[in-house]
Amino acid sequence: MLTSTKDLTPKDIRRVARRTVEALKSCGYSSCLFGSAACHVWGMTYRTPKDIDIIVLTNDDPEVIKRKLAERNDRFIRSPSENPWMSHHLLHYAVSFQIPSIFCKVDILIPGKLDIPEMDESRREYPFQYNIPVIPFLPLLLLKLRGWVDHCNSRRDDFQAKIPHDVGDIKCLLNNLNDNDHLRNHRWLPSSLIRNSARRIRAFIQEFPDTAASWRSIGFWV
Repeated sequence: MLTSTKDLTPKDIRRVARRTVEALKSCGYSSCLFGSAACHVWGMTYRTPKDIDIIVLTNDDPEVIKRKLAERNDRFIRSPSENPWMSHHLLHYAVSFQIPSIFCKVDILIPGKLDIPEMDESRREYPFQYNIPVIPFLPLLLLKLRGWVDHCNSRRDDFQAKIPHDVGDIKCLLNNLNDNDHLRNHRWLPSSLIRNSARRIRAFIQEFPDTAASWRSIGFWV
């Protein structure tokens, strides 16, 4: 795995996100940011993401997409997974090849996996001045919640270590909800995501009861 000798800055994260979206577009793909980097673009300031997650609006295999990016732009570097039992490749973007070297991991995902909804590119949003397409706020929150549950249920130490950041990100998003984030404005989201989210929200409220009013304010009667 490529290792940076310097921590990523918020500017680095936005740069990698922008360059990845541009590179994907040159390969014929529409995409949008999600995960912690999307939280950052939506206004999260308490921490800097360590990597970026990109949803590519296609049915193509993520491994095909990674290969296309690496072939088109030498700043995208594919490397085998550190786990010998895994067949997928890791993808990094080289922010700087020189000392200090700076690499940012780029995770490529497609709709239909991990509860990621099918989404028309017209639903992408461009918050603030960054000109970076991101997933809408409500599905971002619900997918963050899915990540928290998955990490809580995992026995992997690296997943367990992500739980405090998951909680911080979710609470940050909850503090920034507005009327546009109500369920009635997101009828395009699959019923399975809403149903599964309600179950996950109940689990979150058990741990953090002070968040119940925020969840109810957007239409989850839990």
